[in-house]
Formats: sequence, C-alpha cells, structure tokens
Amino acid sequence: MFRRPRATYGDTIQIPLNATSAFLRVVHVSRHFPDVMQLELLGFGESDDEIEASSSGRQLVWTACVGFSKRGWRVVSTGTTSPGDEDLTYRIVAQELWRSDVLVRRATRIDTEQYPPMLVDGFVFLERRLQRIADGA
Repeated sequence: MFRRPRATYGDTIQIPLNATSAFLRVVHVSRHFPDVMQLELLGFGESDDEIEASSSGRQLVWTACVGFSKRGWRVVSTGTTSPGDEDLTYRIVAQELWRSDVLVRRATRIDTEQYPPMLVDGFVFLERRLQRIADGA
C-alpha cells in the first residue's frame, strides 16, 4: 500500500510562495487529533541556509501533516527540536486546555484569554496567510 509523505516532529518544511519561500518547523504532530501538526514560522528565504526571520513575532499554526507534498511543500531538514516545544502546544480545543496530546483541564476564562484556540488551516489558506506575512501586510 502506498503511504503519503508525512511530517514528523522537528522537520523543517519549505512552502513556496510568489517571490520567496516560507520555512516552518514542525513543533508537534498530534496522535489524538489524526493527521494534524503544529508549525512554527521560522522565516522566509530562498533556501533553508538563508532564512530571514519574520518580523511579525512568533507565528504558530495548525494544518494537516499528510498530503502537503501535492502542494509543492517539502521537508528540507529534520531533527530541529527545542526543550520548550511542548509549552508551545498549549491550546484551547472545545473549551478544554490541551498540552501536546494531553488534556490538562476544562478551560477557565483565564485559559481562554492566555492560550489560542486550535484552528486547523487548509493548505491554500495557510499559503495565503504566509504570503501576506511575507509581503509585510
């Protein structure tokens, strides 16, 4: 059986845009929410050796971790991890606070103000969002 390429924790993914490419690091691949990964925007450039950091601050996004190669996205490096990666995975899902694939508790009002909701972007929507960031919009 043919298996589609799948991203794994620590991979760096190159997403081609109009005049440049976006480079994002896989922070988390969920086992609880199938085929979903969290990415951190590293920056923009022509290659992963020439990444210029984004000036828009830390950008974390959720999208599918399978099928992205059909859009021309590709894994350009592997194994880039950080000790604080699990802390980046805090998010609100259906009024619950999650960290990685562990339910922490029912979300409080403070949690909903402090942590983002888990919104899973489609590939095209994410590409458009990254293009706006690259254009400085």
